[in-house]
Amino acid sequence: MSAKYLRDRYDVEPLRLKPDESARDLTLIEAVSSLGLSGTVFHLMRDIPDQYDDEYVVLIDAKIVVQFEMQRAAGASPEDVKIWFLAEYRREIGQGRDRILLDRAAEVARSIVSS
Repeated sequence: MSAKYLRDRYDVEPLRLKPDESARDLTLIEAVSSLGLSGTVFHLMRDIPDQYDDEYVVLIDAKIVVQFEMQRAAGASPEDVKIWFLAEYRREIGQGRDRILLDRAAEVARSIVSS
């Protein structure tokens, strides 16, 4: 049976960072922590690879969204950092698939944090 609502067609579990299972996820969480931000649940909302560095957008505990670039070299630190509250970022990205994914990820993060 297909999903009744468009928002139900998007699974956000693959977006959740799992540092126990992936070295890349651990590196991203450490990069976010180096900015003085901490949390329990992290979702990778956007990953844009480039030739020398990658751009990431990470949702932290359904409260804060951080966007940064990081070189692929070992020990690299985040650059060009932008930090938003969730509501500000929602307005920034507008409507569409990215907004639906953000809302679903925030919903999942809230349920994990509250349990």
